[in-house]
Amino acid sequence: MFRVAFARRLLLSMAAIMLLTGQRVISAEDSFQPSFNPTLDIRPVSGVIIVDGRLDDAGWRDAARASGFAEVSPGDQVKPPVESAALVTYDKSNLYVALIAWDDPSTVRVSLRDRDNIFRDDYFGIMLDTYGDYASAYELFVNPVGIQGDLRIQSDGSEDISFDLVFESHGMVTDSGYQVELAIPFSSLRFPDRPEQVWRLNFWRDHQRDARRKYAWSALDRNDPC
Repeated sequence: MFRVAFARRLLLSMAAIMLLTGQRVISAEDSFQPSFNPTLDIRPVSGVIIVDGRLDDAGWRDAARASGFAEVSPGDQVKPPVESAALVTYDKSNLYVALIAWDDPSTVRVSLRDRDNIFRDDYFGIMLDTYGDYASAYELFVNPVGIQGDLRIQSDGSEDISFDLVFESHGMVTDSGYQVELAIPFSSLRFPDRPEQVWRLNFWRDHQRDARRKYAWSALDRNDPC
């Protein structure tokens, strides 16, 4: 069994992958509650996944799904103007992550850049604390076409951008925003030697428009410096 968590359990899953049929509009009347300490129970792949950014492979069919992102800056735990989602599954070799960013495609900020030079583009990614001890974490970000920007973050918030981790990514701008697939080899990660893995994680999206808006799956308490 493979589980990634914060503190409390909130099981999130999906029976079938959501098809991208158009931009999703968020109503101002929708009630919204940010998710603090959500949990994902991640199941192994149900088929092959080819990392091409298309998300139509059978392997995504039973992937765990993270949604309900909150705006953490400049808004404080409010509903973002656009939706975001992440899918997660794995096989013997890789952790697979799909990142889905709904948006007006004409406004998506994307360019062909060198690795680690994506942070003026839109970007989306995963933060992984594989030991669950808050000491450090991997930060794996991608721009809308899958160019990588990876860092190592320490418990004091300092980041090492010289850190490079081997992983595969490919993305595309779509009629409803953009989407990116990642295959992260377990051989690239350090984690405890035990049959059940319990990791801490968060998904993070940077959406630069009228302001630099930041969205997170696990909401952040501004009164908690951790």
